[in-house]
Amino acid sequence: MKTVAGCTMVELLVAVVVSAVVLSVAGSAYALSLRAAQRTLRETEGSQAAGVAWSILAAELRAQSGPSDYAIGPGDSIRLRAFRGGGWPCPGDGPGVLRIAHRGDRSPNVQKDSVLALTDRGTWVALGLDAVGGAQTCAATGASVRTWTLSPLTPGLQYVRLFESGTYSVERATLRYRVGRGGRQPVTAERFDSTATLAAAGSAPGMGAALTLPLASDPYMPGRPAGRRVAWPRRATP
Repeated sequence: MKTVAGCTMVELLVAVVVSAVVLSVAGSAYALSLRAAQRTLRETEGSQAAGVAWSILAAELRAQSGPSDYAIGPGDSIRLRAFRGGGWPCPGDGPGVLRIAHRGDRSPNVQKDSVLALTDRGTWVALGLDAVGGAQTCAATGASVRTWTLSPLTPGLQYVRLFESGTYSVERATLRYRVGRGGRQPVTAERFDSTATLAAAGSAPGMGAALTLPLASDPYMPGRPAGRRVAWPRRATP
């Protein structure tokens, strides 16, 4: 029976069914949108992580002075002199204590830095950085300098490069970096799968490093191909 202000039971049931269908469709659409957004986010994070890893490794290798500055292995790792700047000694300074006009990514740190120096004989020698003094001015050039105490005493230094001993490795789904014997710190998001590798690109020294970085499996896009690039040292010839 139906009144002016009411409805029959059949009409009420129809309304309930229609509402349930509308809610179900809306829920399915929301779930699909959410999955698409999650997939896009995973792809973006993966692409960014791979791009960062490739850029860092390529920049580090291009900064090398020669094959002796890095070594690949054992395992998925590369040990290298991570150069962080360089500078010219003030003319006339003797061995041991030099006033250096330094330019680089950061200031010298005697706790973790060493020096690779170019001599007047055209050879590179590794030296220890024992102390760094306050700012001064080089009278011969007018440049702002700081005193660096180096060991052992080496005469005829023409240019110095500041470096820290570092190791890059691919483990636990991310590219990691370790200074000296410190802990490995992640430098990318955890977006690589267990087959990601870092290996020598050739059998001869100085032949570069090959970084293979397949992204972690995506439940919505399984079987994605692995990405692989090769980074070459500045003086290497592929």
